[in-house]
Amino acid sequence: MDNKRSATRFLTLALACALALRVAYVLSLPNTPPTWRDSRHYIAIATSLVREGRYEDTVGRFFNEPLFSDEGPTAFWLPGYPLLVALSMIFFGVSPRALMLANAGLGASAVFFVFRVGRTLFGLRSACFGSLLAVISPSLLYYAGSIGTETLVALCLVWALDGFLISREAWTDVATGSSARWWSSVTLGLALLAGALTRTLLLPVGLVLLIALGHAVRSRSGSARTAMTACLAPAAIVLLGLAPWLIRNYLVFGEVIYECKVGLNMVIGFNDQADGTFSLLGVPDLDSSQFTELQRDHVYRHLATTWISEHPGRSLLLMGRKLILFWNPVPAFWGGIVAMGATAWTLSSLVLAAIGLLARYRRHPGSRFLIYAILAYVLPISLAFSITRFRVPIEAVLAIPAGAAVDSLVDLVSRWRQIKAH
Repeated sequence: MDNKRSATRFLTLALACALALRVAYVLSLPNTPPTWRDSRHYIAIATSLVREGRYEDTVGRFFNEPLFSDEGPTAFWLPGYPLLVALSMIFFGVSPRALMLANAGLGASAVFFVFRVGRTLFGLRSACFGSLLAVISPSLLYYAGSIGTETLVALCLVWALDGFLISREAWTDVATGSSARWWSSVTLGLALLAGALTRTLLLPVGLVLLIALGHAVRSRSGSARTAMTACLAPAAIVLLGLAPWLIRNYLVFGEVIYECKVGLNMVIGFNDQADGTFSLLGVPDLDSSQFTELQRDHVYRHLATTWISEHPGRSLLLMGRKLILFWNPVPAFWGGIVAMGATAWTLSSLVLAAIGLLARYRRHPGSRFLIYAILAYVLPISLAFSITRFRVPIEAVLAIPAGAAVDSLVDLVSRWRQIKAH
């Protein structure tokens, strides 16, 4: 089945199905303003960008919760998704449905990279099964119909994995020309930059991929200089892309700031009432008239690190609980038979992904970077709080080894039938 025409036909059909399913789901939802906190912040910032050319928030306090971002200039929310929302507003106006349709397109695009990575690592059949799992994944489908970052983060993850494979091939093949190598670095750099502008958790993923790239190039080429060049080129693209954001924050806040959210996330995860989930019960409500957004971030970081130092045993238990909660297959927002079906799907997908990763670990050493990338995304969550929503982007990645596992099981059944027939 490994021929270009079959692959093109299947991929076209898979992308069409992915887009059709997501668009149909979005069209079934009401075209009303979102009530979810994060969505309101994204829309407010995007509206400010479109109307005034300023990166400012106008939401303020959400009910009686502690204040997240200030009204006015903010660095609480990374600019990746608000910029995408602003772009949608320029072309389609302030339409919640248009924003969800944009997410539907992003979700379908992720299937494209799931297929490419799966084919490169495990072959065409595995890629087909993996992309099918990504097409019909309930979680990926559900969040394609929301105004949030999950679908974009999923796309950035699988795009970065594909960029890594392209760069590894280009920089380790002596027959590859210099122009092809530099273009592969641009591909990886843009993918890592998109992730860095969207979610903090993608920073360690990018670092791990660059380390894995350098190691692969050094091992195969024997040149430390070539390995360093392969890593520094995409890293430079990320730094250049982040520079306008960092400079803007320095001019506004007087500090080089990447994000003002880390302190709040940490104190949510480490306080006397913390249970590993998203709960604001133990978070002190700092008065906005006395503390700016940046000052609150510093205070929250200090409170969290102090609590960790005073409660090392409980901190370790909370970190372990967060990692367990991350893999919790029970959906947070559904109930009844829908929850049972979603739980069964998630459990099956996780088992298949584990089988695929473990079974191919020795047979395909070049696929081990998948495990490292997943760990780089998951482990930092233990320093904040855990909700099943954070796992959604990883499910696009897990579809890749899960497809390989399905391929192996199908092959096993086929062999068993042949033996039985004889």
